[in-house]
Amino acid sequence: MKLPIAVVAVCAVLFVLSGCSGGEDRAADPSPAASATSTITATTTAPSSVVPTTEAPPVPVTTAVEPVETYVEPSPVYEEPYIVECQRGGGLGPIVTSWSDGTETGWSSYCQSVHDQALQSEVDANTPTCESAVCVYPNGATIPNPNYRVVQTPSPWVQGQIDWQNCLEAGNTDEFCRATLN
Repeated sequence: MKLPIAVVAVCAVLFVLSGCSGGEDRAADPSPAASATSTITATTTAPSSVVPTTEAPPVPVTTAVEPVETYVEPSPVYEEPYIVECQRGGGLGPIVTSWSDGTETGWSSYCQSVHDQALQSEVDANTPTCESAVCVYPNGATIPNPNYRVVQTPSPWVQGQIDWQNCLEAGNTDEFCRATLN
């Protein structure tokens, strides 16, 4: 039994089309007769030859895509603690050093230098300049100079008597002392 070539070609087309249908027709009508009928109508309505078209391909549409910013966890930065305050509350008592991380310690070279400068400022403010019989403080106050001594000089007649006595006590004669002191 030989089948005509047209029947074999139609069966081959039906077989290929049934594999390419993707199941759209089957979902709409589950009967096998309906899918065979729709396939036959599709094959009979298809043109026998395909004519190539000379249309230009569509221009691709480009859209600008903005970059999406992603959150980056900042890396922790270790910061060396630094001195915030020295000697909280003032005064010249024990040295206290307050640090930026909230800790307090005792002595530090920086706070010691601040303490020494404050002490020197107090000393300078309370030290008078004593160049004469009066001492003058930096704020203008004055007091008598306790170390100032006035050297008293005797009158010329008293000084002559002292010189005469010293000359005689040195073992000189009266004539020699008169000649030298006059």
